[in-house]
Amino acid sequence: MLFGITIIWIVSSIIFLFTYHTHGEFGDMFGSINTLFSGLAFGGIIYTIYQQRAEFKLQREELKLQREEVAKTNQEMQA
Repeated sequence: MLFGITIIWIVSSIIFLFTYHTHGEFGDMFGSINTLFSGLAFGGIIYTIYQQRAEFKLQREELKLQREEVAKTNQEMQA
């Protein structure tokens, strides 16, 4: 997806380079691309938070199972 966006950005910059008459208009073209990358970065942060949440849930379950095993081991040792 990032590769496709980069290709579109390069092609559009080459096409629009010859249609804009001033450098300011050419520079303004990249505002929308900046917004797109900012949105992708925000989406990446949301995805990372979701992944970490799932990982922490699995870690809590594993620690619970480990505590149960230690308790069973202690009971066997006492017996």
